[in-house]
Amino acid sequence: MRTFECDFNRFTYDATFGNPNKPMFVDSGQLKYSAPDKGMFKVEGPRPEHWICDGKSIFEYKFGTKQLIEHKLPPELQGKAISDGPIPFLFGANAEKLKQRYYLRITTDPARAKEEVWLEAFPRFQQDAANFERADLILKIENMQPFAVRVYEPGGRQHKVYEFKNILVNQNNLFSFLKGDPFTAKLPGLDWKRIVEEAPAPAEARRR
Repeated sequence: MRTFECDFNRFTYDATFGNPNKPMFVDSGQLKYSAPDKGMFKVEGPRPEHWICDGKSIFEYKFGTKQLIEHKLPPELQGKAISDGPIPFLFGANAEKLKQRYYLRITTDPARAKEEVWLEAFPRFQQDAANFERADLILKIENMQPFAVRVYEPGGRQHKVYEFKNILVNQNNLFSFLKGDPFTAKLPGLDWKRIVEEAPAPAEARRR
């Protein structure tokens, strides 16, 4: 997969502070990916979020303080596939990599077996377990594209459900240049401030 983009609805559930079966928040956003190392995640509305990775830095938009934070990546991580990151289900990880990182099992509802494949994933390694406890992925059989992902945070009390729509895979839009490069971080306004955080020093250098 060279490129992937979609719109999504995100449902946030919290069993600690609310009804575990009713979302506390419902948000909408966009997701874009360009192999191997560029990604954009954006949530619109009253709880805005915006993240961009250009392969060398991760840019985080802090809307409350009007700050654009550039987190520079260390050299060993620059250009690394985004699908190797904490939530690979959102950025096109292939089946073999998923098998290496997660315990997988098929949990498809028999009533949906002709249309969908349901997968349940548990992290094999602590690095992934620190990001989420469990994830459920639904794929459409006709094109094996993701339809929804449910991600349980560590502790299992909170989880988010992403439902994807308007999916475009490996499509070249001749008019996309009119919208600008989605993987280039820009200040939204003159009252915003850009802050650069240098990459952490390698472990060996810190010990010297």
